[in-house]
Amino acid sequence: YVLDFAPFVSYNASIDEPGSCSNRLASSYEDKSFAEYWDYSSSPGVDGHLNDVAYLAYGPIPFPWSLSAETECTKVRYSTEFTWSQLKNCRDFQGNRVLDVVSDAQWMNMTGRFYLSVVSPMYMDMDVGFYVHDVASLPFKFSIQRSI
Repeated sequence: YVLDFAPFVSYNASIDEPGSCSNRLASSYEDKSFAEYWDYSSSPGVDGHLNDVAYLAYGPIPFPWSLSAETECTKVRYSTEFTWSQLKNCRDFQGNRVLDVVSDAQWMNMTGRFYLSVVSPMYMDMDVGFYVHDVASLPFKFSIQRSI
């Protein structure tokens, strides 16, 4: 799964190039083969089987993300909470802003879109492309009044 404020577009994105607010860490993919990017545990509830470079399908996650599985045969759960400042500083891998912040004398408005994508390789041993299933694309707007 790729959770991010920038879309995962198969023709110009790579699983090892996450945005700054994504649920993935670029450093997790260093010195790994393309085939290792997709390793997963069939027992995610076992200690060390989530949030570890040994299983990059559910590999290390950055702050403020958390990753959990309650038992061996259970759903894997991602969760997070971002502050306004963290959201305001979200960038794609190239450093471009992914959320818009507009202010006037009365309001601060943040707009954007949250994406949930399932990404899998076309071939496990060759980096020739991805299958991407966009599960959700959720627009949002936060408005904060400057004074009451």
